Amino acid sequence: MGTFYRENGEVLRDGRGEPVTNGIGGGERQVADAMLSGPVYARLDLAEPAMRDWLRRGQPNCFQPYDRMGIDPFEDLFRVELKYEGTVRGTGGIRLVTSDCATGIAGLYAAGDAASRENVTGGVSGGGAVNASWAIASGWWAGHGAAQHARRRRGRDNARLQALGTTGLRGRGERQDIDLAAAARTVHDEIAPLDKSYWRTAGSLEASRRVLEDLWSKLSRANPATGIERLRSREVASVTASARWTVAAALLRTESRGVHRRRDFPGENESQAGRIIVSGLDRVTAVREDLALEDLALGTAQEG
Repeated sequence: MGTFYRENGEVLRDGRGEPVTNGIGGGERQVADAMLSGPVYARLDLAEPAMRDWLRRGQPNCFQPYDRMGIDPFEDLFRVELKYEGTVRGTGGIRLVTSDCATGIAGLYAAGDAASRENVTGGVSGGGAVNASWAIASGWWAGHGAAQHARRRRGRDNARLQALGTTGLRGRGERQDIDLAAAARTVHDEIAPLDKSYWRTAGSLEASRRVLEDLWSKLSRANPATGIERLRSREVASVTASARWTVAAALLRTESRGVHRRRDFPGENESQAGRIIVSGLDRVTAVREDLALEDLALGTAQEG
C-alpha cells in the first residue's frame, strides 16, 4: 500500500520496471539492494482514506513513532531501514524436544521468541497473530513443564550445584582484559551490514567466521570480569556465540530460503527443506536435522 523512493526522489522499481509497493517477499530484496547504494524512503500513498482509518485503529502502536516525529506516513516521505533481528524471532531459536517445551537440557524450558517455532510457521516469521498465540501457548506449556520437572526432582537434588558459564564470566585469565566495546563493534560489523547479513556468499561468511572465532578465543582467554562489567562481558559473549552459530548455519545452507539469501546459491533447493541444528561453544558444529535424526536412529538400532 506504499511506494518506495531513492534519495533523489526516484521511484524504486523492480526488474520489470514496476514500482516496488511491498517491502515483503520479492520487494524486500529490491529494497535491500537499493539500500546498499544509498538511503531508501517510503510513503503509504496507495492506501485509500478508509484503509488509512482502519490501519490507525487496527495497529495504533505502529503509528505512534510517526506521530511523535510529526510525520504523516500517508503524505510524507520517511526513511526505512532493515533492522537486524538475528535468527531467533520466528526463524530459529532454542530447539524444543518435547510437547512441554523442554530443550533436552535437564530443567531448561524455552518459550516465546527464544524457542524455535518452525513447526508452527516454517522458515519465516509468523507475524503478529501467530507470534502472539505462540508466546501465550508456549509460555503455558513451558511453565507447566518446568513445574512438573521441579515436582519430580523435589528432594532428589542433593549434589552441589556447579556453575556452567565460563566465557564472559570466568575466563581463563591467560591474557589482559579485553575491550568490550570494541568486541561488540566487531560482532556488529560482521553480522549487521546488509552485504553480510542479508546478501551472503561463501567468501563473506568464511571471512566473518574467522573474525568471530578469533574474537571468541580472546573472550575465552580474558581475565574474569568484575562488578557491573560481568553483565557487559556476558552480553558480548552471548552475541558473539549467537553470531558464530548464525554463520555456521548460513555456511551449511547452500540455497536461498526464507530470510536467508545466498548470492552464490540464489535458488531454493528442495533437498534442503529442513532445519539445521547448531550447537557448541568452543567448537561450533552445524548439521542438517534429517541427517542428525538418521544418525540418532542408527545409534539406537546399534545399541539395541
